[in-house]
Amino acid sequence: MDLLAQDLQVTLEGNHILKGVTLEAGAGKLVGVIGPNGSGKSTLLKCLYRQLAPQGGAVYLNGRDLAEENRRESAKNIGVVAQHNDKGFDFTVLDMVLLGRSPHKKPLERDTQQDYAIAKEALREVGLEELAHRSMATLSGGERQRVILARALAQQTPVLILDEPTNHLDVQYQLQLMELVMGLGRTVVAALHDLNLAAMYCQKLCLLDGGRVVAQGTPEEVLTPARIGAVYGVGAEVVSASDGHIRVLFYPR
Repeated sequence: MDLLAQDLQVTLEGNHILKGVTLEAGAGKLVGVIGPNGSGKSTLLKCLYRQLAPQGGAVYLNGRDLAEENRRESAKNIGVVAQHNDKGFDFTVLDMVLLGRSPHKKPLERDTQQDYAIAKEALREVGLEELAHRSMATLSGGERQRVILARALAQQTPVLILDEPTNHLDVQYQLQLMELVMGLGRTVVAALHDLNLAAMYCQKLCLLDGGRVVAQGTPEEVLTPARIGAVYGVGAEVVSASDGHIRVLFYPR
């Protein structure tokens, strides 16, 4: 499914957070949203998955205005891995992942064998099947993050919105998660703090600064030394790695 955010305007507590942001994610593409802290990344993503309603502009899914859909229908199409998933940790891991099946069920409908099979497969994909019956409260931050991703996978949506999905993860699991996400064949929009992860895995980048889009395009088009210096306030060198992707080397000014 194609996802389009068009001319989004968001003001919160008198602060103009998004100032006419437009972002397009084509079907099956992985789009990275990058930018320094406070640039508007999380606010943009909250508009995409309808936690926030923009004061201006709109979000379209395959040409349909999301604001005109009920939230259950939206939840069948858009899965979310948000930041600060610190609630409900008295659930078992499997119970948490089964919550991803909720949009597909009627009120009070019990989980079926198919729901359990889908949830267990999602846990297998993130490498946590052996922790299915552990309490969420006993997990590390990185394990919790992978469980929340499994919950989104169990939702079986064509679109995924990921807000700092590699937060709390060791390097090994950062790479595994990004490989998994890249191989899903779904439309993915991910806010990423690590520019090198973004360059390695995203087909397109959207660079935000001060609530505006500074640049959009391929990693090679967006991540130039001059632009990185202007937005992040650091010196940068962009080099080509042996895997065919670029890498950004940072140094203080």
